[in-house]
Amino acid sequence: MSRRKRRLASVLLAVFCAAAFWLYKGTSPADKAMVFAMTVHAENGDLLASPVVVGEAGQTVEIHLVCEEDPRAERMSLTLSPMGVEDGDLLYSYELSVAGRVKAERGTVKLAVGRERKIRLHPDDPRGVTLSLYAAPLKHPGVERYLQQRKQVRRPPAAT
Repeated sequence: MSRRKRRLASVLLAVFCAAAFWLYKGTSPADKAMVFAMTVHAENGDLLASPVVVGEAGQTVEIHLVCEEDPRAERMSLTLSPMGVEDGDLLYSYELSVAGRVKAERGTVKLAVGRERKIRLHPDDPRGVTLSLYAAPLKHPGVERYLQQRKQVRRPPAAT
């Protein structure tokens, strides 16, 4: 390669790197991190699952919980696939399976950032469930408060 072509290639590479830095500056993985908290309750109020995961904004989130007695069997699986933003709210499609209760229930849900959303599935069936979803950026001011409230609700009563 001639000296002139090498110099041109170096200049083009420098321009490309500068443009990429300018486009993505301030966008670190922490800026895209989202907290996804969910609970699944049976119709009688029993808590079936309560995972909290950190995912990336705009990416599919998959949760698979296995049975303690048989790790090959799933107790619950949930897939949240982003569909965009509508009126400032996050729009997701979901697929939920809960062993012995719900098999591959699909739908869409609109999540207001930092607010819990409840979805009742098969409310007339004794095996029906309520799915509660919460999504907010990791740096959202309400995340810590929401997670603290979840801990207090799930804390067993003190022994007397």
